[in-house]
Amino acid sequence: MGLEHLPHLYDDRELTFNEIQEILTKAAKGEVKGTEKVDGLNLYLGYKDGQPKAARNNYDIKNGGLSADELAQREFNGEQVSQIFDLAFQSFANLVSKLDKKLLSIIFGPTGNVFLNSEILNGKTNVINYGAKTILIHRNGHKRFNEQTGEVENIREDTSKAISHIINKMNDTMNKQMEGVEFRVQQDPITQLPALEDQSVLADTIQKLKTAGFEGDMTIHQYLFNKIKAIVTEKLPSLNEKNNNDVVNKIIGVKGTPSITVLKRYVDENPNFTNELKALVANKKQIINDVMFPIEDAIHDFSVEILKKLNSSFIDNTEEEAQRIKQELKDEVIKLKNYDGPYKDYVVDNLKRQLKKIKHIDNVQTSLEGFVFNFGNKYYKFTGNFAPINQIMGLYKYKLNENIQQRQKVGLFPGSFRPPHKGHLDLIKQALNDFGKITIIISQPEKHARSSIPAEESKRLFDIYTKGLPVETVIGEESSPYVEAANYMNQGRGDCVLTSNKEQTKFDYFDFPKKVYEATIPVSAREMRAIIESPKTREEKKAELLGYLPQLQEPDLIDVFDILLKGDNTQLLNGNVNTINLNEILNIIDEISLNEGKINKIDFTLKEIFGIIDEIAVGSAMGAGAVEGSPAAPFKKKRFKKGIIKK
Repeated sequence: MGLEHLPHLYDDRELTFNEIQEILTKAAKGEVKGTEKVDGLNLYLGYKDGQPKAARNNYDIKNGGLSADELAQREFNGEQVSQIFDLAFQSFANLVSKLDKKLLSIIFGPTGNVFLNSEILNGKTNVINYGAKTILIHRNGHKRFNEQTGEVENIREDTSKAISHIINKMNDTMNKQMEGVEFRVQQDPITQLPALEDQSVLADTIQKLKTAGFEGDMTIHQYLFNKIKAIVTEKLPSLNEKNNNDVVNKIIGVKGTPSITVLKRYVDENPNFTNELKALVANKKQIINDVMFPIEDAIHDFSVEILKKLNSSFIDNTEEEAQRIKQELKDEVIKLKNYDGPYKDYVVDNLKRQLKKIKHIDNVQTSLEGFVFNFGNKYYKFTGNFAPINQIMGLYKYKLNENIQQRQKVGLFPGSFRPPHKGHLDLIKQALNDFGKITIIISQPEKHARSSIPAEESKRLFDIYTKGLPVETVIGEESSPYVEAANYMNQGRGDCVLTSNKEQTKFDYFDFPKKVYEATIPVSAREMRAIIESPKTREEKKAELLGYLPQLQEPDLIDVFDILLKGDNTQLLNGNVNTINLNEILNIIDEISLNEGKINKIDFTLKEIFGIIDEIAVGSAMGAGAVEGSPAAPFKKKRFKKGIIKK
């Protein structure tokens, strides 16, 4: 539900065994209320400056959301998905155009800084085939842009409840207003989990958790630590207690853990142990998956049982849909079992893992994706067999398309890229002589020391630089881009990792195939950041940054500067005394023409520019026949076009 990851119980490493037991016990007794989790397309919906807005992520929300045209230009996974978004957004726009503006101000905030967590249901998007076309507004997960901090944050629980109450009251009115349009709008209906018919399922689940070594006040994190510590002790018996703990924490992903370079010093004297250490860190996701499987499997089996009697509110014939999903799953499993192409080992291992969860295809008895509930001010989900079914369907859909046997090799280019420059593009072009496709992997933004330049902006820059090239840019989940690359290699999503000779030592500790290219262009991202953060004028920064950018067409170059220097105008409006170029302001002032002979400089503070605008406005009014003191013809100041300079 929504664009952010909604955890299973076993995903929350702060939950204790006792807390999980309490949740499972209440669920088994039918004492848990919540909402249906749906298999739709996620979208945040907003209303700003009198216009409907959409957003797919925090970056979009920070920038005030997307208009209908901007949403239509955004690339999605397939033309069908793009059309669904377009039609749903048109229906939303139709709705807000008919609602009271004061009401919209309450829901979306007086400045339009609130975006509602919503989901679009339209036929089959992934696994489940929904009937009615619906814009489903969730009861939580809404976002607001905090103008004071400049950050996107979750809105408060009491505010969510207030919005939910308003939408509930409006539900009938909204759908009357939307008669004749593609989509209806509604809020998640509240439902209650039915009690288990066989209470022994609860007892069996609790016993499985205890047998795995998880009980009492132990948290998921402590369980993971204990299990992985035993693995590290076996593989690296020479480590002392502190060093052992450091390696365990590195595998688990604890912040502040020493780097792989530091960890390697623990075992430098023994090459065999060095290889073991590298293998442990490189395979950390698989290690965690293996250790967590007993707990994950026990809670999964419980979820399957608890969801059996719960039907979807958005499917007309749930039994028929369950049978369709079951048959499609059977067909998919046969395809995958007979597959004998690239990534075969990955496919077979993943298929076995997911089928192990399902136990038997006859266990597919519901068309419901899952159930969302609240515990301790956090939201969790039960997903039953939907999750492994989705994984199995995705194996063929995304990994094994019909042309995969003719697929060219994929090179992985990992880095922080804060920001990317022409040296990066040069390396990519060199690599395209050896690879059919390059995947750029940008390290996870929130975990990176250079997060003042968001990963989303680095991705937008790469998208401009690499237009027309067989290049894909993705934002990873790890703080280390090289660990992320190792994960891609382990998942069969790349053939080789690329780097320059300047960065070569950064991935010497990984065993994946790698290829080093000569860095022929002596520029650095650090130097670019220094220019961007300097107190120089915008024009001075642009002139210096040109030496770091690839050759671009004028429209693309303008977009690049807008991304790199996005904050300059805001800083000036907040009192910064640096000058701004008058020529850059002129194109956002309506119907103003300046006498060039009158202006003897081009750099002005905003205060000076506003004075010039006032003077021109007065002159324009006088020229039209206004006389000072005359009440008949007051002049009006010229206005800025919306969206260019914001207060």
